[in-house]
Amino acid sequence: MRCISFAEAWKKQYGSVFIISNCNNKFIIDKIKSNGFNFISLQDLYPDSADIQITLKTVNEHSKGKSWVLIDGYDFDLEYQNCIKENGNNLLVIDDIAHLKHYNADIIVNQNINGNEFNYSCNNKTKLLLGSSYAIIRDDFMNYNMSSVREFSNPSNLLITLGGSNPYNFSETLVTILNGFNDCKLNIKVINGPLSGHTNIKFDSSYHELNYIEILPSDMPELMEWADIAISSGGSTPWEFTFMGLPALVICFAHNQINSMEYLHQYGSIINLGWYSDLTENKLLIEMENLLNDEFLRKKMSEKGTNLIDGSGRKRIIDNMNSYN
Repeated sequence: MRCISFAEAWKKQYGSVFIISNCNNKFIIDKIKSNGFNFISLQDLYPDSADIQITLKTVNEHSKGKSWVLIDGYDFDLEYQNCIKENGNNLLVIDDIAHLKHYNADIIVNQNINGNEFNYSCNNKTKLLLGSSYAIIRDDFMNYNMSSVREFSNPSNLLITLGGSNPYNFSETLVTILNGFNDCKLNIKVINGPLSGHTNIKFDSSYHELNYIEILPSDMPELMEWADIAISSGGSTPWEFTFMGLPALVICFAHNQINSMEYLHQYGSIINLGWYSDLTENKLLIEMENLLNDEFLRKKMSEKGTNLIDGSGRKRIIDNMNSYN
């Protein structure tokens, strides 16, 4: 999603965008194509040589002069980067954890709040764009300014979203726990992403109201505007919550999420519930109760978030790409 988001901004200024990916999900492919991007499907993934061969073939066939290639993924090692650079292209790497011993990139972007604490081994000319000022926020959110309009009294609207795949059908686990939450009556909306195979959530509560949304909707900003609080997986969504000033409880499902979510927690824009398998029913209910009952905390979290991310991260990245020599 962050690659699609960045491509939106690039296309507005420079036109042609090719997204090369191993993706078999119709919803995501349709979203790519509906944005006017060219989609190239990969059947064999790197380190299979077909990956880099198709990538370079696409670049060479469609580029005019020196093109920028953006890569985002943990399998793209130094050898892959060398192939792109040796082909005469500029390379931008989106990264989260500085896991390689060396990077052969022109620009490295780490949008995490702790991004400037990573020690990247790279070339002398490599530009390091580190920290939340480079957070990539998609077009859908750009017309929203929640800093002055969000209400904090009488919270009752809860949004649950666990990303595109709803790992381990954990949304059902959350809803089951919330069956027993009687601190206040909740209007709950659960989003089940397009990669999830889970379509049924049992909800036995006669106290709360549940609406179940089966695909990732295009009006996520409206849902975040509607919500008073949220429960989310780590990843890209907490950055959108932060931009929207939506107080959120965040659960980590991938190891690369742990540090960045803990930093956001320490900063004060989210509450990090930690690793999913360690989350107890008691902890979730206590944190829910505290957040719903503390208007000052919700307001403080919202203000922290909107002050941290201004939505101009993509422009800053593109400005640095334009000025790269």
